[in-house]
Amino acid sequence: MPGFRLCHNDDEIELPLGEFTIGRATDCRLVLDDRLASRRHAVLQVGHNRIVLMDLGSRNGVLVNGERITGPVEVRPGDRIVIGTQRLLLLDSERPARERMQTRPEGIVRRPRVQPEQLDRIDDDSGSDSSSTTRAPVYEVLVVIGDRELSLGRTQEAEMLAGRLRDVLVRAADSRRVIGPDAFESAVGYLLRVAERTSTARWLDAIFELYAAMRILVDAEKLDKLEALSRATGYDGGLGLVRYLDAARQRPGSGAPASLALIDRAGALMGTRTRSPNT
Repeated sequence: MPGFRLCHNDDEIELPLGEFTIGRATDCRLVLDDRLASRRHAVLQVGHNRIVLMDLGSRNGVLVNGERITGPVEVRPGDRIVIGTQRLLLLDSERPARERMQTRPEGIVRRPRVQPEQLDRIDDDSGSDSSSTTRAPVYEVLVVIGDRELSLGRTQEAEMLAGRLRDVLVRAADSRRVIGPDAFESAVGYLLRVAERTSTARWLDAIFELYAAMRILVDAEKLDKLEALSRATGYDGGLGLVRYLDAARQRPGSGAPASLALIDRAGALMGTRTRSPNT
């Protein structure tokens, strides 16, 4: 008889017929220790030949294959479900079980809080479909988790997330994938908050690295913040700023007075030890 399983990290859970609830509450069938998950986040209505997934009014929503669901949806084997920071994969029971499969009584699975290094498991490959926007949720998750870590005073974890966010965005820009302006602004805002909270200059250089990769001029408002943080952290330039100045000067229209003024302001942050011969 056909059946279904849910793969969560290294566990494969047989789905019984009926309701299979997912969330932080201890009475859920799949218990998630995840601050971005609601107590009763979602439910799978499991039938003999089909499964319907429904968001139970959660705060952060449910993603299926990168798309946020807005009502009950039928899910099929191979579909990827994201709840909070947790990634789930629906399988059919006829596929071979994984060697690491673990069973727990009554189908209840408890997972530890996701550590920042586990975010490497997030699939940031948006695929070849030009209409896909599946990368945006990755950025949003990283920023949301990072802000939570900052609010809890976990600056080390917040910095790990900032590095992950920078790397993902730079790779996306290098591969010429579309990055929405809202996602980019959110990422830059998070790096600014990390730099301010930690008084660490390298995050200012990371911001310039992002602008260089995106080939975007830093606007006056952002420069105001970067200048203030440069004074507070002792930032006097780095490879990210060097790359930004080179990219900015090669942009079309970079010779316009307004553009030159912005580029010169950024160049003024460059210390003598990192100043390039052409600066």
